[in-house]
Formats: sequence, C-alpha cells, structure tokens
Amino acid sequence: MRRVSTLLAALLLAACASTPSPTTPHTSIPPGLEPIAAAYLDLVAQSNKDTCTFNAALSQSAPTLADLKQASAAYVETLGTLMDGLRTVDWPAALTDDAKALTDALATNQGHTRAMADADSMSTFIAADNQLIESNKISAAAANKLRTDLGLGAGGNPCAT
Repeated sequence: MRRVSTLLAALLLAACASTPSPTTPHTSIPPGLEPIAAAYLDLVAQSNKDTCTFNAALSQSAPTLADLKQASAAYVETLGTLMDGLRTVDWPAALTDDAKALTDALATNQGHTRAMADADSMSTFIAADNQLIESNKISAAAANKLRTDLGLGAGGNPCAT
C-alpha cells in the first residue's frame, strides 16, 4: 500500500496545496481575484490536512481492511465538503469552466474513494485505489489549471516535513 498511497498523496496534494513549491515561483494574483483566491485557499486548507491523514492511513506498514475502509469513508466526506465549497464560490465567468472541471474530477475521485470504503476484500480495495490514482492525475491537472488561473502557482506538498 505504501507505493500506492505515496503516489496518491503526491498527485492530490501537489494540485491543491496552499504552500508554493520551492522550485516553482509563486505568481501574482490578478487584480480582482484576491477574494476568490483566498476563498480557494481556505477551502483546500482543511482538505490538505485530511489528505495527509488519509495518506497516513494508507501508508501503514500492515493496515487492516477495516482501517483502510474507515479512512476512505472519512475521505469521501472530505472530498464532498471540498466540492460543496467550490460550488459556493462566485467564480468569474472566465474561471467557471476550470472550477467545474476540478469539481467534476473530484467527484470521480470521490466515487473511487467510496468504492474503497465499501470494499469487501483487500483486492477490491486495491483495485479501487488504483482507479483513484489514475483519476487523481486528472484532478491534479484541473487543480493546477485553476491555481494558475488564480495566480497561485503550483501547490507544494503540505505533508512534507
């Protein structure tokens, strides 16, 4: 599970994180988008913390299926909260499609995470996790696009210490 969860965390956190990457310059927020950028960063702050918790559960050396399912069920809620929050932002017309693309990608991730929470065997859980890893590439790209639109630059990994 470690390799899988490490990739999962790297993809999702790099996309949504509020910490700029040391190798990627922080771009400036376009005038008028400051409140929208702040709202986005507020939304992803809790999601990032929950993603770190989810990753920690997946990274255990010998996790039980029950532990993995419990962590996945909690993460389903995290993704739902993030999507609900993104839907409440009054996105400017120029950003609406990119915000919707991120929300749609997160909905796909949530479906795979729900399948992980509902798994009846470790092999079923791993299959759903593999689907999540693949779909997470799409949500990471969508998050990076929206972050670029907002002048936030690429996100870093808030779980890195």
